[in-house]
Amino acid sequence: MLSKFLPEGTQTPNFFDWARHAPAAALARVLAAITGEGGEIVRGRSRGNGRRSPPRLEPVILGQVRGKSSAVGGRSNESEHRVALITYLAADWAGLTGEIPLAGRGPDTPFGWLIYSVFGFLGFEEFEAEYAMRIFWEELNAA
Repeated sequence: MLSKFLPEGTQTPNFFDWARHAPAAALARVLAAITGEGGEIVRGRSRGNGRRSPPRLEPVILGQVRGKSSAVGGRSNESEHRVALITYLAADWAGLTGEIPLAGRGPDTPFGWLIYSVFGFLGFEEFEAEYAMRIFWEELNAA
């Protein structure tokens, strides 16, 4: 990707080596391109005694978010995508109804019924909807 921003024939063995000697205008163009993926809110660090630093916005650079816990040993990327789907549906729900969805993991609330219906339509099992909703509400309450 870096080669798209440099004169033809420029050797770029390592981004960091190149960045040390790059002209400011070229470096600015490359940094704008690689940070154009947006950002994510990262949970604050644990400070002990149940205290936590406030959440902060971190940029997504080359697909990585600094300070975000890895999925290794934790929930899967698929699970994160399901939680993201619920987040988008919750935002749409609030925008259309003017009300924040009622908390709950089951299909007994109107929003819960929507989630279970969408997950069922997509071929997911009920336990997957319940698990994703549990994570969604935990993250929402922690933020």
